[in-house]
Amino acid sequence: MEYLLDKYWLPRIDQKSEANTNNVDKSEHQTVDNLNVVKSLKKTAPKNRKMIDDDEDDQTHDDKLRDAPSTSKKGSHYPSDWSSPCPSDDDDRMHDKQCILKNMQYWSKGVAVAKQRKKPEPFGYVTFLEDCGGWNNIRQGFEFHAMIAWLTGRTLVLPPDVAWYLIDHGQITRGKNAKHEENAPAWPDNQPRKTGVSNFDIWFDLDDMNVAIPVITTPEFIRREFDSLSIPMEFAGGDVVNADPIKAKDYKKWLNNKATELNVNLPWGQLGNYLAWPSLKDVENNNKAVIDDAWIDDRKPRQYTDFLRNAKFIHFPSCNKGELDVDDNYRYLGQIARSVAFDSRAKDLEFK
Repeated sequence: MEYLLDKYWLPRIDQKSEANTNNVDKSEHQTVDNLNVVKSLKKTAPKNRKMIDDDEDDQTHDDKLRDAPSTSKKGSHYPSDWSSPCPSDDDDRMHDKQCILKNMQYWSKGVAVAKQRKKPEPFGYVTFLEDCGGWNNIRQGFEFHAMIAWLTGRTLVLPPDVAWYLIDHGQITRGKNAKHEENAPAWPDNQPRKTGVSNFDIWFDLDDMNVAIPVITTPEFIRREFDSLSIPMEFAGGDVVNADPIKAKDYKKWLNNKATELNVNLPWGQLGNYLAWPSLKDVENNNKAVIDDAWIDDRKPRQYTDFLRNAKFIHFPSCNKGELDVDDNYRYLGQIARSVAFDSRAKDLEFK
């Protein structure tokens, strides 16, 4: 996260501040902030369309933001520093990096508390595959799978390193070149990562997450359960699935088939389902006022049965099962707070 701040956000916001101070357009990012452009657009706007905050002195909303008083000694221009909780006392910087980092790492206080608690010994694993959509869909799925691992007390297994849609391939890509240049080493042992692939350790602090939820990689999972799950010899040692894209694809197919064989491919996609915790009976008896028809919204209740509790792993195949754009069961998208129905209002308030 600190790398992202230094590499992308701070240079851009400092560049904006300098460009606005000199009233010059230095890149395509500044065109929307150019006062002349705003005024030009306003002049050509249809006369029957009322501009935002139009008043007698002909000021637009952007004009007023630009003229807003600064809270820093430097007197920065729009986007003004009062919109940030971290104005800088350093004349060379618009914002204070350490303050921003602290605000972005909002979970830090929770990590400190979690480190003081004794973590229960996990039983079994949650395996999953990344969503086939773009970053926002991938993120939503990951939040769901991490939540299930936390709720069930299982170890979360990251999928193999593969190319992500709209990150590493697709019609457009976001930050592809810079990401390849950086080629961040792989978690947890900082080994070199193959270029052109992604995984969740690039965007999430897995060391902090590991305080509350045990997290391991696919290679580690293969080494641990090679014999117990009769994993094919072509994946022996585990590392091959991150080194060879073809092997990664073959492993994902094997994992889906193994989960089908063991009846642990779970159709719990939030758009068409919800998890009743700890059981549907407990939810209906104790929290019906909250978990009403409006909350359920025609979704199916799913339960963590004794069969699933005793399974070596439970699996979420994402786009690799069901019919895309039709089947809501195997894409784990949606608001995370609506994924689980707890058996008490107190738990709803604590966990949501």
